[in-house]
Amino acid sequence: MSVPDELRRYVPRTDLYDSLELVHYHMPVEQPPATASYIIFKKGNKTYAKNGTYGHIEFEDTDATNVIQYAANELTNGGIIHICPGLYLITKKITITKPYIWIRGSGRYATKLKLDDNVNDIMIEITLTEPSTHYLEDANSIIISDMTLDGNKASNTTASTCIYITDSYFPLFKNLAIYNAKDDGIEIWDADDPKFINLWVGNCSYGIEFRGGTHDAAVIGCTFQRNNPYGLAITSENAVIGCIFWANATGLYITGTENIINGSFEEDTIDGIAILNNDNVVSGAVIKNEGRDGIRIIDATDNVITGCRITGCVGYGVNETGTSDYTLICGCNLRGNTTGSYTFVGTNSSIYGSIT
Repeated sequence: MSVPDELRRYVPRTDLYDSLELVHYHMPVEQPPATASYIIFKKGNKTYAKNGTYGHIEFEDTDATNVIQYAANELTNGGIIHICPGLYLITKKITITKPYIWIRGSGRYATKLKLDDNVNDIMIEITLTEPSTHYLEDANSIIISDMTLDGNKASNTTASTCIYITDSYFPLFKNLAIYNAKDDGIEIWDADDPKFINLWVGNCSYGIEFRGGTHDAAVIGCTFQRNNPYGLAITSENAVIGCIFWANATGLYITGTENIINGSFEEDTIDGIAILNNDNVVSGAVIKNEGRDGIRIIDATDNVITGCRITGCVGYGVNETGTSDYTLICGCNLRGNTTGSYTFVGTNSSIYGSIT
């Protein structure tokens, strides 16, 4: 519930709110500058939203979900919601409909949001309408950073997605651990220029899934582990740089065109990379010990594989299948795969300067 002005309890805009005594008494007027619009913290069985500008408690509840939702609703012109260390149970979907909000934890493993038992829903849903004119070309419509999101799929057996986002521009996700989602760690629809930096995504169905017209994404320095069916599924015109894919069913699943890929792929139970469309480039990847093929190309043309080391796969290093053609392999080491180094079905596919 909202706290009336006359009952508000004033606390300083510093980490001193960790002292229970300070929740009950007025503090000096002179205080350090605010570092967030709202500071969310737990004390006993309650969660509090402290106004970061004026230093007073605006809202409190025994359900942390209501407190986070309150803060998001109040930020009509954007701002930062800082969530202090601790475990926060999410009992229903948190919805973000206003742009320019940054939800920031206190560290990837310090702040943890966990979907409560039997919610069977999305944890955070972000639905924004892209304006005809952006305020700034580099302004992020939403940022979520520095926390853990646990989809608790053991107790949400029908559905759970940690982040679901539609129609956003320049969204940024960084320094997150996302795991145990019954469905997707992150499902993102029709987004322009999303960025994913330093994420660990594991034990989900899709680790991260691009849908609709999501494009021009950068996925940088992320780790995808034990996701089934895919660690990362992408559409068109994206860059996947310096990522690690380990022990997924298929590491990277590409349904779009004109993507640039590099990284490390190891011990995925099916393929390291599956390519289902045209004009993609895989460059400088290390792919080894995959359960089927290192790279499997399915009914796709004009894909380029260059400077890769692919070894130890049960099937082929590169396997061109179906109606695929015009694959170019150059400067790769494909030695040491069980079925063979590569196989082409297209009459125009070529391999140059490679070790087989």
